[in-house]
Amino acid sequence: MKLALARQVGDEAKHYRLIADRLKALGFAPMTFNPLAKGYGPLFTYLDSLTSTVERVAAGQFTREAIAVVKNRQFIAFCESAGTRRRRRSTVT
Repeated sequence: MKLALARQVGDEAKHYRLIADRLKALGFAPMTFNPLAKGYGPLFTYLDSLTSTVERVAAGQFTREAIAVVKNRQFIAFCESAGTRRRRRSTVT
């Protein structure tokens, strides 16, 4: 379990670096943003209340993916408004 979570954290850190690099290229200083400036949100409070590893893994994976869909759309809209066009993925046949 610890190894799986460590791998997940590493993967998410890589995504963060890619996003931070793109934001810098668009003129935004990502280090000026404090995601905890308004405190923890209700989702964190809920996840923090879970008591078993199984509950945390199940809730965390589904929740993270659901949030990612919304946040990725918001980020794409931000990038497009800053003049960046989305690259379409090519399909390999």
